[in-house]
Amino acid sequence: MKRLAVIPSDKIQDYLNQGYSSQWLKDYYNPGRFFDEVYLLSNLEKDQPDLLGMKVIHTGPRDLARRIKELNIDIVRAYGGNWACAYACEHKVPGVPVVVSVHDSSPNKLSDSIKEADIVFCMSKAVRDLVATKFNRQDRIWILPNRVDFKTMHAYPQDQTEDLNKRFPFRYKILHVGRLSKEKNLDTLIKALSLLGDDYGLIAVGHGDATPYKQLAQKLNVHPRISFIDAVPNQELARYYSFSSCMCIPSRWEGFGMVFIEALACGAVVIASDIAPLNEYMVEGENGLLVNNFEDPQAIAQAIQMACNDENLRAKLQSKARDSVSIFEKEKIEEREINFYKKVLDMHDDRSSKIKDCYQKALSWVKLHTIPEQGIIVHSQQRVPYLEVTGYLIPTLIKANEMDLARAYAEFLAYMQQPDGSVRGPDGKKYVFDTGQALRGLVSAAGQWPEFKTAAIKAADYILSQMEPTGRINFVYEDNIPESVHLFVLPALVETGLAFKRSVYIEAAQNSMMYYKQQPHVLSLKYLTHFLAYIIDGFIDMGEADFVRPLVEKLFSTQKKDGRIPAYDGVHWVCSVGLAQMAIIGYKLGIQKSADMALDYLCSIQNASGGFYGSYGMGANYFPKAEISWANKFFLDAVHMRHPERSEGSHPSKDSSPFGLRMTNDAQLLDDKQWHTTITAGQSVQELASKIKSNVFPVWCKPLLNHTKPDDLLLELGSGTGELAAIYALYGRQVQLLDYSTESNSFAARLFQELGLNGKFHCCNVLQRIPLDDASVDWVYSSGVLEHFSDKEIIGILKESKRLARQGVMSLVPNADAIFYRIGKHKMEQEGTWKYGHEDPKWTMRPLFEAAGLCHIQEYSVGTYHALQFWGKDHDDIKHFLDQCSPKQLQLLNQGYLLFTMGLI
Repeated sequence: MKRLAVIPSDKIQDYLNQGYSSQWLKDYYNPGRFFDEVYLLSNLEKDQPDLLGMKVIHTGPRDLARRIKELNIDIVRAYGGNWACAYACEHKVPGVPVVVSVHDSSPNKLSDSIKEADIVFCMSKAVRDLVATKFNRQDRIWILPNRVDFKTMHAYPQDQTEDLNKRFPFRYKILHVGRLSKEKNLDTLIKALSLLGDDYGLIAVGHGDATPYKQLAQKLNVHPRISFIDAVPNQELARYYSFSSCMCIPSRWEGFGMVFIEALACGAVVIASDIAPLNEYMVEGENGLLVNNFEDPQAIAQAIQMACNDENLRAKLQSKARDSVSIFEKEKIEEREINFYKKVLDMHDDRSSKIKDCYQKALSWVKLHTIPEQGIIVHSQQRVPYLEVTGYLIPTLIKANEMDLARAYAEFLAYMQQPDGSVRGPDGKKYVFDTGQALRGLVSAAGQWPEFKTAAIKAADYILSQMEPTGRINFVYEDNIPESVHLFVLPALVETGLAFKRSVYIEAAQNSMMYYKQQPHVLSLKYLTHFLAYIIDGFIDMGEADFVRPLVEKLFSTQKKDGRIPAYDGVHWVCSVGLAQMAIIGYKLGIQKSADMALDYLCSIQNASGGFYGSYGMGANYFPKAEISWANKFFLDAVHMRHPERSEGSHPSKDSSPFGLRMTNDAQLLDDKQWHTTITAGQSVQELASKIKSNVFPVWCKPLLNHTKPDDLLLELGSGTGELAAIYALYGRQVQLLDYSTESNSFAARLFQELGLNGKFHCCNVLQRIPLDDASVDWVYSSGVLEHFSDKEIIGILKESKRLARQGVMSLVPNADAIFYRIGKHKMEQEGTWKYGHEDPKWTMRPLFEAAGLCHIQEYSVGTYHALQFWGKDHDDIKHFLDQCSPKQLQLLNQGYLLFTMGLI
């Protein structure tokens, strides 16, 4: 029994009003009847037992996760990258994959929550490029175009469209199909109509406010030649495509362009803008006409005249139209979609099914062992409320969408809080650690229910009162618990400071972290894994991942084949909660395989009740016969952290701590000395100067030379050896070089001296404000730099570059489309020979340039032959193929090693 939950972006009636048939929508939401049951879950619809083969259940955001569990849903499908995406991704149920289909290429219509999706279906490559800016799992972005029913969309003979000819008696009939909105560019088409003769008429089919377009037509005196039609049923629309002289929609942007496919399927002469994705399936002069300057009414008018009057061209376009879009035939796309669904189910069936069952059992254990109107128990043999665990279970429950229980816990904590802000342990004593975990819960709860803000601030103030000026926290635990477990208190203090804009909490947490970091033996294998993991996790969340990584790797080196990690150095038994915490740490640092193994082992030892004893194995002495509540907390967190799409050696996106310190993961960034060693590769200044004098230049010099002119002042960010800047200086450009490596700056300065060139050199971090005046250079460029930063950091660098530049900004980054580079890079990473550290190849930089305020963006790839060098061997057959391609064909293949992007001020 396969069950699908669908979340459409609009009401079903809206789609019916737009002309979609009931049968078409039925097939759309359940292709090939692949699913046995389909549920439509939306707050836009009322309950209905059967709507297009789906059971409709009115579902608000807070009820979504509960509904998915109750219905035992296998896959959640969100249709649209905006609110439907956020609706599904922000209320995920562990073990139930969320598939989001994105239809629009506008950045404003893509929710940041897309990063939480499991799979993303993209209508086109243009949409894929946009999605890739926020969803960093390239292997989980799958192209699924829209579909056309060729049985409905076909050419009609002239005698079956005679009524339309009488209704619209113009010699030349221009058809525009699409909602009346800015992206469809109807305004420019109306202006183009004013340049054409009175024998040209325009038929505009689509929903929306026609008032501004009618006013424009009135102003241009073309209103008698325009007919506005609100909606046409699909089958009827095929007759419009057939009878029109041409269909012209000079779109400003498109996600897919369904109407273009439909029109071509009907053999229409189609005029469109030369933009992606339209130029992915339309070829100028072959199956349609593409207008490059689609904001120019004259250019559109000329294309219309050609389409209507050149009979040879019309015959050619019409003869190729239908076959050119046969790949979008409904049956073919449905087959692809079904295969995608099968793949999603296969990916989540085996291991994920077991984890899902264990997760539900663990969550049930928490509910069963919650004392009504109080909190979670200490353990199965001590059934009194444990405020520490009650506190740090709150964010876990919120993540699990158990909102009622999370709120009940928070209310109990606030009630039990002492007048000074502290909370007591089961022994009646006040503990800073316990108060810190209560704070975790209260600040998380305050994000949902503001009334808990006061309790959170009281708890934070108490923690501050227990800190010495050195950063040490007052300690009252027994000898077997290290004082440095207080590091696990500090991230909650930081979160409180950020939430309520109280910098004193953040500063105190940073001061305390530095104190414990300086203590000898703070990271010691003599501690129980549970306590050691508190210390490690605290450091990671405080931005010190590099500091703890060697110890974490050492701990994982002791992991057994079945996934367990010894509780102490030299013993054979395992601490369940410590192992769960190590899984979390592994996921945070990108050590996926080891974390997965730990999670699998936890599933294998979980008790039938859903709980965990504190320890297992011969000699176990940490609550070996009691099911402890905190083990379930960290097991649930580990499942929440699990990312099945990552594999060992992959590169999760970089993140930052609250202090702006770089968080690292398994894909390490090189420091300045490592980077300088890598880029020079043992080459001397004299050897590089000799190459340049011999005109041995990298091919990616060409774009910057083409787009600049002699005497332009260029600033290179991340100038490295200075090779590119030296070449530009040889060609008459004035250059300034900026790098954070003193060794690289020195090397570049000696290169310039060797070549007799002038240049200015700056030693600076590109993430900081560059000490140059506004508009002080003509161009700012970088090559092989931006791919080492997160998207957020790239936008910041581009904004700073825009501040400095008078004309524009250019970048060169590895091209994610370059298959030979990608395969070679992957192979070297697997072999351990990749030497460039973390780098994130890009499908496109356009959205990032746009976000930085740059305009008139151009983008293409360079270095097609260079990409073969990553492959590792000579492949004469591939080179021969490339040799046979024209420059235009090479550009369309987009296999250049580097992606060049230029944006103007």
